[in-house]
Amino acid sequence: MKKVYLNSSYEKTNTLVENGFEVDNQIADIIILLNKKGYNTINSCAGHYKEDTTYKETVLKNKITEEEFFKYLSHYDLKFIDEDENNYYYEGKIIGESTYIMFEKDIVLPFYPEGFDFDEIGNDVSRKLIFYHDEEKGQNKKNQSIIDLEIKNAIKCLETWAIKLPVIKVI
Repeated sequence: MKKVYLNSSYEKTNTLVENGFEVDNQIADIIILLNKKGYNTINSCAGHYKEDTTYKETVLKNKITEEEFFKYLSHYDLKFIDEDENNYYYEGKIIGESTYIMFEKDIVLPFYPEGFDFDEIGNDVSRKLIFYHDEEKGQNKKNQSIIDLEIKNAIKCLETWAIKLPVIKVI
């Protein structure tokens, strides 16, 4: 998945610059538009097909309370592994892929993209979950081209939604 870099004014750059960030190329223009309309984003993902659906993650303790961490694990059916002075460790099995945009806590969205949910547990994330298995046909794994098409359709919904959102502050 190709990444692009944005500076603090939400302009594309060739390299990562101070106070800049990277974003998936497929949703870069959406992220630029949202931020310029005043909907400050803090994280996003276009969605990525993965063959291996198991993973282990680390969360810094200074980024989340213990209560929020265990609520997150419970909500997403993840398994607590261990903790040390600075980190929590957990593992899970990926059941699908998400196309999402995470916003700053004080951002209020007037409406959501079609087919997306607002997830308070995931730190105010608007996301579209794309399952790896076909629910209607049992547990058959979808192939990459089907997943890629579903991701493309989710991104198109995000783009349509971002264009329709009113400006809340001009940057």
